[in-house]
Amino acid sequence: MYTELEHKRQLIEDLELIEHAVIKRIRHNPQIYKPRDTRLNHDVLIENPKIDESITLLQQHEVQKLLDKYEAERKVLLELLNDEDSILHDLKVLKDPQFENGIFTRFVEECLSIEPSTTEIKDHEIYDMFSSNSAYPEIKKKIKSLENMEIPEDDKQFKRLVKQHQKKTKTDKFNILCSYASDLKLSKIVTSSERNGKRLDLKSSYSEFLTLPRFKPLNEIPKYKHYLKSLGLRDINVRIETPEYFNYLKRLSDYLNGYIQRAYPLVLPLTDNSRQTQLERNTCLACNKKFKLQTTYDAHLKGKKHKKNMEKFKPVLELENEINRLLSILQKQLDETINEVERIELLTVRERELEKNNKQIQSDIISLHSIYGDPSLNIDISDDENDDDDLVTGIEVDGQRIPFWLYKLKGLGHEFKCEICLGVYHGRASYLRHFQEQSHTDSLKDLGVVYGFEQFKGIETKEGVLKLWDTIKRKKMEETAFLEEVEEVEDEEGNAMSTKVYELLKKQGLL
Repeated sequence: MYTELEHKRQLIEDLELIEHAVIKRIRHNPQIYKPRDTRLNHDVLIENPKIDESITLLQQHEVQKLLDKYEAERKVLLELLNDEDSILHDLKVLKDPQFENGIFTRFVEECLSIEPSTTEIKDHEIYDMFSSNSAYPEIKKKIKSLENMEIPEDDKQFKRLVKQHQKKTKTDKFNILCSYASDLKLSKIVTSSERNGKRLDLKSSYSEFLTLPRFKPLNEIPKYKHYLKSLGLRDINVRIETPEYFNYLKRLSDYLNGYIQRAYPLVLPLTDNSRQTQLERNTCLACNKKFKLQTTYDAHLKGKKHKKNMEKFKPVLELENEINRLLSILQKQLDETINEVERIELLTVRERELEKNNKQIQSDIISLHSIYGDPSLNIDISDDENDDDDLVTGIEVDGQRIPFWLYKLKGLGHEFKCEICLGVYHGRASYLRHFQEQSHTDSLKDLGVVYGFEQFKGIETKEGVLKLWDTIKRKKMEETAFLEEVEEVEDEEGNAMSTKVYELLKKQGLL
């Protein structure tokens, strides 16, 4: 008596449950999904500031897992709806004389033979938030009390009511995941160094980069921050023909690809592909060679040696291009990583130890009040409580609460002003970091600076910038004049020589 109609009904019901589950999550936490097209983002939903970015990332992966199941079940449903054999079978079963006469004895017996579920979580609750917890029946009651909380007209009375609920649910923290996605763990998605998809962890790639075969040994080992700033640019001292270099690129590409999938499970950010052309000028990647003059470089591109190397090193060039494409997507994370490395360098040994001790641990749990409280109210009742924690804490530049003595130690109460970008910064570390930001670079461009922005770090007056820029331009003109006297060209085999020697050999017929 089995028909595919019941299977189809179950699939449709499950699809509706998944749709409802995804909508409910986005309604409570709008940060889960933001469309790439800003015209589609109407900002109708209010963001909940109580939900940590780690919980948002975890829920994004949960939603992606639900969407994967939704797509798989949708395909099965479409196949069943288009299967003519199953439709004919269903019609034949439904034309049974017993059904036409209204006798459903056999059907009732089959229903009674189904054993009831022994689990406390019902089938339609496997997609509910917090259903992965063993105490979900009790959690449901607490959620219901929060959702049905009456809002009195008196503000003071409402504050007292919210305060009572907060005290009751202060220790009530549970895993936010549903039963279906209970296997997800934040520690398996991102590491502590990756800061919930905000930074990159490239220290292993950096160590591998230092051991690559080179034409000349390193005179000075580059720092980690210098490696990050030059990431995507070719080091012409590295032997690109070695398997070590290819394996290094492959592992770096795999990490960046995996990181994108972990940091952006739902929607990729808008990217700027201009990074793929940000290579050193007059540098031939196929031949791993840098030329001083544009004319020499243009002549080299037409040579046989260059075309041969283009075919020989095609896999390496493709990997390098892929890495630059991935870095264009992760430009925000790369900049944040560089800023964090520079910030840590400015800390004293004592401050670094204190940061390690006060380091926040990634957690998959959250209080019920943070999810089911009304974010539009945004009530702060800490002043009424007069807690000791509020008396000894200050606010870090990035909004995190830190001990007040550490706030004083970092000098966050002191203001630093920059005449160039007209910015005001709290604390010397924040002030020094702003020289690397795009806003400061744009202000330098407005003053006429077009390259060498790192040389202007620490200069805070317009007069100092203009004076240094005049010096840089003068040295550049002197260097250009010198290079013009020793201009080089290449013959068909790629041998470099001065223009004077090339003309003499050409006249003698030796080329």
